[in-house]
Amino acid sequence: MSVATNGEVHLYRGVNREMHEQGIDLRPRNAERSFRREAKLDGTWNCDGSAIYGNPTSQAVHAHHRNSEAFGGPGLSFSTDEHVARRFATIGGLVSGVVYVVSLERLVALGCGIFNPCEHTSMLQHPKEAELIVVSPADAALTLADVIRVIEVD
Repeated sequence: MSVATNGEVHLYRGVNREMHEQGIDLRPRNAERSFRREAKLDGTWNCDGSAIYGNPTSQAVHAHHRNSEAFGGPGLSFSTDEHVARRFATIGGLVSGVVYVVSLERLVALGCGIFNPCEHTSMLQHPKEAELIVVSPADAALTLADVIRVIEVD
């Protein structure tokens, strides 16, 4: 985790250049959706690891961590490791991108929910990504004004 000289904890979100230029970089897929997932024995899910035993919030954290695109929820993935965000920004070195640096304290002040997959599921697929899932309140979307710094990555 990165701690600035002033004591702020920084989180990092890597996005490719196209997402950055289109302005969809800090917008979740479905901001209006609540961050929860109900796993019921009604045939709507498979025993493929996509659901776990736990409350609806833990189910949502697990589903987002496992495959955020398929889950399609209101969360955004950040990392406590800048190098991980750089890899996501460039899609493993294939394209150019940017890394947004945000203050954890700022996210908390905005009322964002911060979810650590390690606290919700033991079935981590990518533990080295040091992921934190950030969910903005329904009435406050993240913007570039909330970003401390933008790092260009090639």
